[in-house]
Amino acid sequence: IFFFFFSYSTVSKRMVENVGIIGTREEAQELYKALKDKNPLGYHAVVISDSIDEILASNNKITKVIIAKAIDTDTLMKITKRGLQTMTLVQAFEQAYEKIPVSLMDDDITVLILSKEKNIFYKLITRIFSITFSVIILIVTLPITFVTAIIIKLEDGRKIFYKQARVGKNHQQFLIWKFQSMKENAETSGAVWAEKNDPRITRFGQIIRKLHIDEIPQMINVIKGDITFVGPRPERPEFVSKLEEEVPYYFLRHSITPGFTGWAQIKYRYARTVDDSQDKFEYDLYYLKNRLPLC
Repeated sequence: IFFFFFSYSTVSKRMVENVGIIGTREEAQELYKALKDKNPLGYHAVVISDSIDEILASNNKITKVIIAKAIDTDTLMKITKRGLQTMTLVQAFEQAYEKIPVSLMDDDITVLILSKEKNIFYKLITRIFSITFSVIILIVTLPITFVTAIIIKLEDGRKIFYKQARVGKNHQQFLIWKFQSMKENAETSGAVWAEKNDPRITRFGQIIRKLHIDEIPQMINVIKGDITFVGPRPERPEFVSKLEEEVPYYFLRHSITPGFTGWAQIKYRYARTVDDSQDKFEYDLYYLKNRLPLC
């Protein structure tokens, strides 16, 4: 066992790839600091500079150069002569953190996202799978649905289901279904961001939200085609209008069918501010760029 762990540790250290970063823009500095402390996917940043000569003169055994600025043919020739691999700053963020910073977005990436061809065959298969799986979930969770409905009704006699407007593909609005988890007249003053220990949530509502039981009725939306299982989580129209004003490229979330869950939900917490929403959107951008063209 000791030999196994010793061997694994030795191999892991050898697998760490030393990289140099050419370009000192803010995002490059951020990546450099992060890769000096950690080694996401085996990358270790050892030098950052605006000069390729300074990077190549480094005593460290660099095998890859992250390009974080516009470079000329002479610079590319020097990199090639040394036999070094290259990657863009966007690719580095994608590989190391599985997200794309909004500040690194450009029209080329936007066109790439929007130009993904929709494969009709795979879209049909996905649709059949979504409907079938949704029906199975609704049937399997019937006992939970029954108990949840009774408790909601007994708690204060409120409506069992809650329908809320969301923005879907091509900015089309639809009503998303949930189990009621908020107090009566919780938003009389208008839509507000969810928050930790949200006072609008009932005691039982806190339980079903924590266990995600409140989301079960959304299988109806999957069957209807409003959402699919995986995609950018649909947002409320009151927030979308503000986010599209303040977050560049936010409109791209609405280029595909939204999802019951998404990459941003896996990687990030509930959004409570515009800044949180931008952070989550950076994970959505990664999904949009790398997804299979099914929806």
